[in-house]
Amino acid sequence: LSLMEQALLTGTAYHATYRFRCKNGTYIHIADRAAFTQDAGGKALRLIGAIQDVTQRKLAEEALKSSEQKYRTILESIEEGYFELDLRGSLAFFNTALCRIAGLPAEQIAGINYREYTTPETAEQMLQVFRRVYQTGKPSGVQDFEIIMRTGRSIAIDLAASPIFDPAGKIIGFRGLVRDISERQEAERQRQELEERLQRAQKMKAIGTLAGGVAHDLNNILSGIVSYPDLLLMDLPQDSPLRKPIETIRESGNKAAAIVQDLLTL
Repeated sequence: LSLMEQALLTGTAYHATYRFRCKNGTYIHIADRAAFTQDAGGKALRLIGAIQDVTQRKLAEEALKSSEQKYRTILESIEEGYFELDLRGSLAFFNTALCRIAGLPAEQIAGINYREYTTPETAEQMLQVFRRVYQTGKPSGVQDFEIIMRTGRSIAIDLAASPIFDPAGKIIGFRGLVRDISERQEAERQRQELEERLQRAQKMKAIGTLAGGVAHDLNNILSGIVSYPDLLLMDLPQDSPLRKPIETIRESGNKAAAIVQDLLTL
């Protein structure tokens, strides 16, 4: 049944919006409101109504819808999590990326307060950021925070917030971007660890180079101390009083040579 037939059967008014073709061939949008009058016996007598040209309103609504769709498409295409908070800090609007960062579906993240996912200390730090934005009316710049999820998982984020103004210029909330920097911080930690290992290796190399240089110099000095006692002992008689001191020199030289060999190994 058409809206008019329904109104005739039910005795209620109807309201419809539709396109209307004008005499010049153009189309306009019409808002149509009407109802049937009835006699004492409930019989319909006539249809009384009014129509209104709502073309401009319809075009404005379509433009707004198109703009919102474009806005949503842009927000869904970025990697960063987009959020809008009311003045209490509760989430009023967000994109899919924020759900991915939080690791929660949209129905669980809607309406939550940022304090639910931070330690009291971090919540206080974030409050100071939003308070500064509210007091100055200017963006916060990028700030780093640690967020604790309900599962106990900890993630590092950077956050940038700016104020939301109503038509009168009053701040009614905050909007901003969130980026998960956990992998970046882990990569930075690994880089620092590799740098420290490299520095330790360079130190060990320097020590090794120094030890090698010292060992070669000592070898040159010990070569005479180790070799000449044998030559002297070959010419000394067995009962010579010099034999014992020379043998002691030879033994000490051999011990020194063993220490030098350890230095060369290092």
